[in-house]
Amino acid sequence: MTLPERIHFKYDYKGKYIFTLGGRADGNSRFDYTIWNNRVNGSFEYFNRVSDNLIFSVPLPLSSGFASTTRNVGSMYNRGFEIAINADVIRTKDVTWNIGFNATTFKNQITKLPQTEIISGTKKLMVGRSINDYWLRQWYGVDATDGAGLYLANPGTAVRITGKGDSVVLNPTNAKFDYSGSAIPDWYGGFTTSFRYRNLTLSTLINWQIGGLTYDDTYAAYMHSGTYGASLHTDMLQRWQKPGDITTVPRMDNAQTSFFGATRDRWLTDASFLNIQNITFAWDFKGREFIATFSFCIPMDQNTGRSRFVRSIMKKILTHSHIHHIYHIPISPCSCHPDRSIYTAPMSQWTLKQQQHK
Repeated sequence: MTLPERIHFKYDYKGKYIFTLGGRADGNSRFDYTIWNNRVNGSFEYFNRVSDNLIFSVPLPLSSGFASTTRNVGSMYNRGFEIAINADVIRTKDVTWNIGFNATTFKNQITKLPQTEIISGTKKLMVGRSINDYWLRQWYGVDATDGAGLYLANPGTAVRITGKGDSVVLNPTNAKFDYSGSAIPDWYGGFTTSFRYRNLTLSTLINWQIGGLTYDDTYAAYMHSGTYGASLHTDMLQRWQKPGDITTVPRMDNAQTSFFGATRDRWLTDASFLNIQNITFAWDFKGREFIATFSFCIPMDQNTGRSRFVRSIMKKILTHSHIHHIYHIPISPCSCHPDRSIYTAPMSQWTLKQQQHK
């Protein structure tokens, strides 16, 4: 056995570094109001939160023997608006009805980095961009002649020219990368309402989000092109099967799994949601309060406003195939599951408790 002339080692992380606490400067302007004998109140706030000395993993050249090191090197800001309103619609001795609403929108931008760019997973950090901007291969579609998955080509790497004159490639290594949207929502907020009749109270807390994208890697895993013995998503029924088929799903081809299933912008999905955090019914009976709580989480489609859960259930009813069914509930930032990457039907939960007034 002949040993190589040189043996190279590469460590994932370099050395020790004493971190400093990141600084933050807030510049807020807030307007509060109260009208109609305090039956309606709320606020309007503009915020500008600047963060400095942020901790980033900084890539190193291979010659250093380390993949990366961690430094206090970054700066960014979050600027936006937040509005809130709270109103007593009914306020009498026996009946009260209160509603509250708040909404926030903001922009995130990086203002300082130790180098021109830092690529980390599905993101690329650059000055002037957001820390939540996706940087992904650009998916073009499926070739109707042979069912191959196509990517937009980097200049000089094209292997096919489409009927529209676009340069495309089959190998994702030569695919064009580009910014592909942001994980930051357009708006997010909450809604509360509480209705009381004598000693009975019904209240609810709802969180919501409109816009923003999330990378759905679990869906991508089930949309593979033919790993033997593995489960498939029912969307694979729409795959290319013969010349002339117009579809967004490439052909089944076990030899092309890494090409057709590569990380790309096709796996981005709308992160809009409506989360019924809780619905609470309380009964105050002779100093004892009985409380029943119900919670529910509904991923929503921003374009249609329909529940994606309902849409998925309808697909289950209408689809019949020998392919093993995986019914996709798209990821959303709902807090109804502690691990948001796990697919579950929208969760509901009942609790009942009794408490003694002191």
